[in-house]
Amino acid sequence: MKNSITLILMLVLFVASIATAQKEMNFRTNKGEKITIETGKIAFADWAWFEAQGTPALKRGHQRRSPLSVLGAPNYSNRANISQNVCSIGCGGALILQFKDNALIDGPGEDLVIFEAGAIMEKTSVSISKDGKKWTDVGVVEGFTNAVDIAPYAEEGTRYHFIKLVDLYSLCEDKYYDGADIDAVAAIHSAESVANQTIAANQVSDRDNVQTGASSNNQLTIFPNPTDYEVNMKFYLSKNDQVTFTVFDQMGKVVKTLANKQHYAAGTHQIAATLDGFPAGTYYILMKTSESSEMKKLIKQQ
Repeated sequence: MKNSITLILMLVLFVASIATAQKEMNFRTNKGEKITIETGKIAFADWAWFEAQGTPALKRGHQRRSPLSVLGAPNYSNRANISQNVCSIGCGGALILQFKDNALIDGPGEDLVIFEAGAIMEKTSVSISKDGKKWTDVGVVEGFTNAVDIAPYAEEGTRYHFIKLVDLYSLCEDKYYDGADIDAVAAIHSAESVANQTIAANQVSDRDNVQTGASSNNQLTIFPNPTDYEVNMKFYLSKNDQVTFTVFDQMGKVVKTLANKQHYAAGTHQIAATLDGFPAGTYYILMKTSESSEMKKLIKQQ
């Protein structure tokens, strides 16, 4: 009997260790210090937009990426091409990131990690806010991967849902630099349990389609895509719910609300929307219910 109990305990511990290993993520800072993000992908920012776009226009053929490029885990891999999978803030630019399904809190040691593209990082100031209105400066970062301890500045028990990164013009006199290039931002110490929350794997690979929240059953497809006039949205609800469809541009700004808290019964539905007045380009359609959200990339043609 004792041997059986011991075997069961060892099996439980083994399974638990596998689950933990699959969930947690490990990185190294510029100083070689190990950073462990125990909550995995859910710890990364869920939304981002420019408070102010920096100057001048990107040089050397770089194409400024959407702020949405910083969502999810870091995926920059080519040091020779800093426009790959990153958001270039520009000299003096300001980028705001939001944790929707989670929140940054003060914990032991470093609490926040910023991933920058390339080995050289222009100096960037970091601020935190619980409501996106009142900001608290927590320091300046520079380097490939930087961790920040918010303990000297954080209010006890406060959950911070917003991060602001502002380029400080440190290398802008050099014609080869165009401000900070941010790949990802994560909360090392998080407020909520994320056992029942997931981010779709394709967010890590291309950041085009994102799914968050407690349920993964609300499947969304959009077609035709690309389209020149009309788009159809087909989705499934596991229960009766309110649904909102919002269209964002590449800068993360709302350009149109297709449906606002419309009631739908459980089951499969399909709605159509016209794109009159939409310039050709890339857009994102966000479907939000009471428990989850899902985003799809849409290409609008001429």
